[in-house]
Amino acid sequence: MAHGILELASLPHRHPDLDLNPHCMMAVIRLSLDPSPPVPLTPGSLHRTMRISHRPQNSIDEILLDREIGWNDLGFSETVRTRMECTYNGNEITEKAAIAVMGLLVHELEGLQVRKVVPIGGGGDYTAEAIRGGQLIQVEVSGIKQGHPSVSRTRLAEKCGQVLRCQPRGFARVTTFHQIESVAGVAHCFLHYVESNKP
Repeated sequence: MAHGILELASLPHRHPDLDLNPHCMMAVIRLSLDPSPPVPLTPGSLHRTMRISHRPQNSIDEILLDREIGWNDLGFSETVRTRMECTYNGNEITEKAAIAVMGLLVHELEGLQVRKVVPIGGGGDYTAEAIRGGQLIQVEVSGIKQGHPSVSRTRLAEKCGQVLRCQPRGFARVTTFHQIESVAGVAHCFLHYVESNKP
């Protein structure tokens, strides 16, 4: 089945309780460059492939899928990039970019709307609920600018444990914007549902 491009500009509609506009711009910074050395994607490119390792709520199996993340209609420019890089350090850009990607994927793949940030020490980073309403569930978010697949997998295990220390269930999401030894031009993301009584 063909899937359209998941546009970062759609985040305010997907999660109306949050202000993710700055996060969108930071996601473009991380998605539009290969970080070492910084090399832009093909000139004029307004999207990048994200390979997703998804473990949905109703399964213990990991499903691999690809989605295109786009930044059409965001008004992104080199001036915006320069201002962002003068305002935020590299870790902040990576963290906020990961939050933007999380917003797209939890809505698209799990039908969740993110409601609000969780106080530090409360388990995950955000609470979310099904679009049609339901019980709140936590989502833990992490971003890696560049790393080996084993680093991403280790971070995922840490984030799953972090969620389950405070909650019986939730989602852990780790995005690696440049995964070393992976398919060129493809970023990687884990989106895993975890529950205390499941493997």
